[in-house]
Amino acid sequence: MVDRLLRLLASYGVVTCTTEATGSRKYSVAPVTKYLVKNGDDGASSMANLALLNQDRVAVATWFSD
Repeated sequence: MVDRLLRLLASYGVVTCTTEATGSRKYSVAPVTKYLVKNGDDGASSMANLALLNQDRVAVATWFSD
C-alpha cells in the first residue's frame, strides 16, 4: 500500500523513484518538498502551516456557517 502511494507521489514529482538492479524501488524527496517541510534549511517559505490551517475543524466550519 505504501509503495502504491509513493508511486503516485512520484508520478506528480513530489518524490523521485529509482529502480535498482534487484527490482526494488528506492524513493527520495524531490526539491518541491522544501515547501512542505516546516523551517526549511534554505529559509524558503513553508506551506505546511497553510495546509494545516485549511484542514483545521474550526477554520473549515466558518466556510459553511450562515
